[in-house]
Order: sequence, then C-alpha cells, then structure tokens
Amino acid sequence: MSGSSKESSVILTSLLQSPEEMAFSKKRETVILGLVQLGFEEKTASKEVDKVLKIFSSNDPGEIIREILKSL
Repeated sequence: MSGSSKESSVILTSLLQSPEEMAFSKKRETVILGLVQLGFEEKTASKEVDKVLKIFSSNDPGEIIREILKSL
C-alpha cells in the first residue's frame, strides 16, 4: 500500500471540503507554520490562530501573524 495514512487523510479531507474551506484550512496551516518557525509550540500556535481568525478576517498570513503577535 503506497502513501501514509496522513496523506490519505489529507486527500480524503480535501475531497469533503468546499473550495472556501480548503482555502481557509491552507491559510490557517500557513499561519501556524509561520508561528512555529518563530518559536511557538504547534498547539499554542493553533489556539492563537483560531482565536484571531474569529475576530480578524484577512487573506494575508503575514497580517494574521502580526495580529497574533500584537495580541500577546
């Protein structure tokens, strides 16, 4: 069997999501990865991203990261 279970999960998830949901998920993951690169733990980054995305709508991951850093 080729591919990992994580790859299969990503493929299945992408088949079940609308294009808007896929774009949101990709943006969210990009912001989380950016925060991890800045030294945040992934769990903390995920919580902060979810908190800020509820009140701040932007398509630019850099702007979202700046909002998160300002809120800390």
